[in-house]
Parts: sequence; structure tokens; C-alpha cells
Amino acid sequence: MPWFPDVAGPGLIDTTDPAALARGNRMPAQAEIDIQSMSTVTVEGRVVRAQVTWLDEAIDRSDLAELVEHWKLALRAIVDRA
Repeated sequence: MPWFPDVAGPGLIDTTDPAALARGNRMPAQAEIDIQSMSTVTVEGRVVRAQVTWLDEAIDRSDLAELVEHWKLALRAIVDRA
């Protein structure tokens, strides 16, 4: 179940609660574009995952797609050298 910080008080908001969702997540963005990457080793080999979050006003969708493609290439190069 997804959760996010409740800006109205301490704790977390259950994102299945319509009243909580109506308040919205009014926390300021930590970055205009944020890319989190993680590598794990499985029985099939190394797996790399990335999560990208962004502000719509920060970047055009086509530029974001290009950035993500370059990021994937960079991650693959790192994994190939590991």
C-alpha cells in the first residue's frame, strides 16, 4: 500500500484514503528531476533498477525521455564493468 508523509501532522498518509488524497501532498519537491538507482545481485545475475521523478514544469517530456535513455546507457556501462 503506498504512503507519503502527511504535511498536516506527524505520520504517513494512506493513499487509499480519499480525504487524505484530497489534501494532496503539499511537500516541496526535493529536486526538479530526481533519479534513484539501485543494483542488486540475484541468482540470474545483477539487476539494476531506477526510479525517475520530476516536476512537469522542469523538463519537456521528450527531453526527459532522452535523459532517461542516456541514464540507462550509463547504468548498463557501469554494470558491464562491475
